[in-house]
Amino acid sequence: MSEGRGAWVQMVSGQVQVAGLTLAQGDGVGITDIDKLDFHFGADSEVLLFDVRMDTPLLWRWGPLRSGAKVVRL
Repeated sequence: MSEGRGAWVQMVSGQVQVAGLTLAQGDGVGITDIDKLDFHFGADSEVLLFDVRMDTPLLWRWGPLRSGAKVVRL
């Protein structure tokens, strides 16, 4: 991947291994600091791949909810 770029991988259906992680339906992961992405698909799979800019200042902060879940605040 180009310098200053990252990837977001979002699983729609099926299963994939990428960057040492196994993702299933509904899973998503952000990946940075890697030269290339190697995908290993299990059966029929549908994946969304986003090329994202990583060289901008942090625009958000994590904050806890009452349930303990995290939320992105802009």
